[in-house]
Amino acid sequence: MIIKEYRVVLPLTVEEYQVGQLWSVAEASKQETGGGEGVEVLKNEPFSGVPLLNGQYSTGQYTHKIYHLQSFVILFPH
Repeated sequence: MIIKEYRVVLPLTVEEYQVGQLWSVAEASKQETGGGEGVEVLKNEPFSGVPLLNGQYSTGQYTHKIYHLQSFVILFPH
């Protein structure tokens, strides 16, 4: 098996890309919101100094969201 790797040089840093990705996901979530449904972002901020996954990570992005999915949930009768 032959594996080829292609690299595309972008005019931004990895950190800038990650911020842009977070923004685009948030915008897509807002566009899907309607009729009282969608994603409500309460907090979205970077954090550091908090060990996660057995100390493997100590920095990251904290996002507190509430998902309103009434029409997406199927209720089964008891």
